[in-house]
Amino acid sequence: MIVQNIEVSSVIIPKNYLFVKHKKNTCEAIRITRIMLPIVVKKTEQGYVLLDGLERVYCAKELGMRQIPALIIEDERSDIITFTLNWVRGRICGIDVLMYTWQLLQSYDASIVKPVLGKSWETLTKYKNAAEHIIALQLSSDDFASLREACVPVRKLIYCAFNSHERDEFMSCALSKTKPRLKKITYDAIRTAVMLEKDEELKNVIEIVQTLGKETVENIIELVALMKKTLCSRLDYYRRYMVMEDYRLLKRICQES
Repeated sequence: MIVQNIEVSSVIIPKNYLFVKHKKNTCEAIRITRIMLPIVVKKTEQGYVLLDGLERVYCAKELGMRQIPALIIEDERSDIITFTLNWVRGRICGIDVLMYTWQLLQSYDASIVKPVLGKSWETLTKYKNAAEHIIALQLSSDDFASLREACVPVRKLIYCAFNSHERDEFMSCALSKTKPRLKKITYDAIRTAVMLEKDEELKNVIEIVQTLGKETVENIIELVALMKKTLCSRLDYYRRYMVMEDYRLLKRICQES
């Protein structure tokens, strides 16, 4: 099995190939980063029969590419896909790891990518979110080339992605010689993590905060507190309009608060 560039026009898409909806953002990411996972093909007398990578073929045509990287195999066993995904892991530089992982999660369910890359759900989510942050910053091809040349580690890229709001800020952070200051792991932090792992309600709360953002959640809490304060101060007035069971419940909530 070898990886080489083949003519896009020589790729044959089988009639029974599983169709994947065309994703515009995937092509845009490839256009900017110049990073593309090799497609998987089998060489025949008629050309190269596509086994995996229809989305990338579409992108190559859309971007006007005459050639596309391809992994040429001798048989069609399904385990070749696992081999291809593991081949990606050979990339050392952080920007390649993030962008390749993001591309994989565009094409495959996380339950497939997780065992192949040997990463946890949390790590995959972190990689995906960091990649999307970087894409949103609209870096140029030269920026990606600089990140690759400096071979910035994944850990630093993730830190810079989550702590930068503009392209210049991110590049300055990523290419700086200083190491990112990370939170020190303490006994209390470990104990909290263990509690979080066991407490489904607490995990749900964390997910809500991460989804809405800390500031939004704080505003909601402040609004709820104001509503509760107003309601509790006039609870006896509202009593005449309420079912007794509801009144007792609200009274207990007001007393607890």
